[in-house]
Amino acid sequence: MLILKEDQPLARQAAQALLSGTDTEFADRMHTADDRGHGRTERRTLRVAACDDTLFPGARQVFRSTSMPEVTGP
Repeated sequence: MLILKEDQPLARQAAQALLSGTDTEFADRMHTADDRGHGRTERRTLRVAACDDTLFPGARQVFRSTSMPEVTGP
């Protein structure tokens, strides 16, 4: 796994382009899970797209993981 940060702008832009689109377009390549604990609910979403060697040599997939916490307790 390789994490793309702001110091790799071209690779990050390429990955973002592969992962852009609506949730409907990624319905078969996306997973969402809700988790509750410690006074909050957290929704985690994973979106996956195929890629080729233009992003990074040997790379076959890119993914984006997002986490959205929501406080549910006092």
